[in-house]
Amino acid sequence: MLRLPHSFLPLLRHVRLLWHAAPGLSLVCFALSALQAVAAVAAMISSGRLIGALADVVAGVGSPVAVWTWLVATAAALVAGPLLAAVSGGVEEVTGARYLSAYQDLLLDTATRPYSLAGVRSPAGAEALDQAAGALQHWLFLRGVGGLWGVITARFSGVGALVIVAGWRWWVALVLLVGWLILSRTTARWRSVLMDDAGSIPLRHRAPPICSGWSSKDHRRRRYGWSGWPTGSSTAT
Repeated sequence: MLRLPHSFLPLLRHVRLLWHAAPGLSLVCFALSALQAVAAVAAMISSGRLIGALADVVAGVGSPVAVWTWLVATAAALVAGPLLAAVSGGVEEVTGARYLSAYQDLLLDTATRPYSLAGVRSPAGAEALDQAAGALQHWLFLRGVGGLWGVITARFSGVGALVIVAGWRWWVALVLLVGWLILSRTTARWRSVLMDDAGSIPLRHRAPPICSGWSSKDHRRRRYGWSGWPTGSSTAT
C-alpha cells in the first residue's frame, strides 16, 4: 500500500480546499504556471539556437535570416514570461482571497458546531480544531497560495531544462538531477525549521479591547485572532 509522507498530507488538504474555494481560478492559475514554464524553456532553446546561428554566420556557413528568426523567437519568449507572470499575479490575488475566506469560514464552522463546547471538548473535535487553527501558523500557509503556483512553474521549468540537457549529454542531466535533489532536500529542511520558528508566534490583534463601531461578533473574532473581513458571508466575494 502506498503511504504518503506525513509532511505531504497538509499540502493535499490545502489543495483540496483550494479546489473547493475556487475551482475555475485554480485551473487558470495552473494553466498560467504551465505557460510560464513553456516560455522559460522556449527562451532556453531559442537563445541556444540564436548562438548557434551567429556562430554559423561568423564561420561563413550560415544565413542571416536564421539569426533574425531566432532573435525574434528569443525576444518573444523573454517578453511572454513577464507578461504571463503579471497576469498570473492578479489571478493569484483573487484566488488567495477566496481560499482564505473559505478557510476562515470552515474554521469558524468547526469551532461553533454544534453550537456548544461538547464537540470541542471531545478528542476528535479538539484535534480537528487544533489542526485547523495550527495550519494558520504553518509557513506554507503564511507564504500564501501564490507560492504554490511558483513551485509548479519552477518544477515544470526544471523538467524542461533537464530534457534539453539530456538531449546533449544524458549523464550531465543525471548529475544535475541528483545534485538538485540533495541540495533541495537540505535547503527544504533548513527552510522548514526557520519558517516554523518564525510562524509559531501566536496570532494576536493589536487593536484596543473596545473600539467604537465594532459589534460583539466582530470583537470576538478579533479577540481570537480572526479578522472580520474574510469570515461569515464573505465567501461570496
